[in-house]
Parts: sequence; structure tokens; C-alpha cells
Amino acid sequence: MRNENFIIVDIEAIKTSDEHSCVRKMYILSKDGMKDLEVEFVPCIWLSELSWKYKQSFFYCQHHIHKLNYYPPQHVTLKCKDAPNIVRNFDRNVKLMLYKGGDHEKKLARIIGMDSINIEDVGIQKVNSHDPKEEVNLYFNQLLHLGCILKL
Repeated sequence: MRNENFIIVDIEAIKTSDEHSCVRKMYILSKDGMKDLEVEFVPCIWLSELSWKYKQSFFYCQHHIHKLNYYPPQHVTLKCKDAPNIVRNFDRNVKLMLYKGGDHEKKLARIIGMDSINIEDVGIQKVNSHDPKEEVNLYFNQLLHLGCILKL
């Protein structure tokens, strides 16, 4: 990992159907830890249109896990379908995405044609947060401590 240009990504998503989860919030951090981006997205399905099963799932996650409202602040206009372009445009030279045990991140990397590595495979420990920015920065510090990243 030391010589590759990579980003670390974390996503909080809302399951809206058996086939789809909307990216609700995403945080991206560059290899050097200097460039970052935190983005919120509008779910592509209105809360009122979700089936009972997925409403219950959302309310459980909201209360016990990510604490996010279903809808982002009113100024947010990006839709979950915009997430691939946000990652692509973050740094066009990046070819590798690091993530911690997330299917959403792995799927996103595949969609945009980027290689990905689950950082659990290099011994990164779970952190006690579901805030993407906090999580990624804690993972970045662990990667530094383990010598997986050379700070520029």
C-alpha cells in the first residue's frame, strides 16, 4: 500500500429494497490524510414509499447505529446515484479504495472500476463509531501506526 495512490472510504447506507441500498452519507480521505470530502445524499426513494420492513430497518439503524435522519439537510441535492462520480472526481489518479468491512464500499469500487482492499485484512480494529468521518480518520491513524501508510 505504501507506494500506491489510494483513498479510504466509509459509507452509511439505507436499505430501501432487496436489490438496493441508498448511500446516505460518505466520507473520503486521501492517502496523505490532507484531502478529504464528507458528502450527504438524498435517498432515491421517499421514506413514505418504503415498505414496512425497510422502514423498520431504517428506524432501528437510526436509533441504534448511524443516528442519521432519513433526509439530509435541505441544502443537499445530491442523489445516491451520484456517489460513483463523487468518488471518481475526488482524485482521478486513485486506483485503490480502502474500506473496513463494508459491502457498500466494495460494490462502489467495483462500479467505478477501482481495486479495493478490506483493511480488516491488515489487522485494523473496529472503532466504536458510525460517523464516517470519525471512523475513517481513526482507521487512517491505525494504518499509520501499523506502518501501512507512509505519512508524506
